[in-house]
Amino acid sequence: MSPKHPDNVPKYPGTVRELAGDISRMRYNTLAKFLKVLTFEVDYQSIEDRERGRVKLANALLDLGEKLEAAQQAADAAWEICKPYMKEK
Repeated sequence: MSPKHPDNVPKYPGTVRELAGDISRMRYNTLAKFLKVLTFEVDYQSIEDRERGRVKLANALLDLGEKLEAAQQAADAAWEICKPYMKEK
């Protein structure tokens, strides 16, 4: 059984640095989708922690979620700039 909060991504064989590099090289629309899902997951954790009485942690996660949402919007903007120059898959 894997730990609830592992230090790595169990299904990804590379390092965290390699993972960040691989994610940063995705198409920006795909990066935006990833950030949107990540935002949802972090927001959900915030709700769960608030329900458990972990208010400081919940607030920190809420702040993180807001920043991830801003990053997702920036990735969407980058995609709109690049989209006309990208080949269809």
